[in-house]
Amino acid sequence: MANGEYGLIVRAKGVVSDLNGVWHEFNLTPEEVEVVACSARPIGKICVIGSKIDEHQIKDLF
Repeated sequence: MANGEYGLIVRAKGVVSDLNGVWHEFNLTPEEVEVVACSARPIGKICVIGSKIDEHQIKDLF
């Protein structure tokens, strides 16, 4: 993401399920990436903080 393809992202966090139905909580900053398995949720959520964020590109990731 450093090339600005998704915008200037300073933080992202959320809860999403993978293709196998396993849920993961993630917390990303420029210095740290943390992803841990978590309990199932009724719906996934993500929050991305930054500027000039390309929402369509971000949605395509998930």
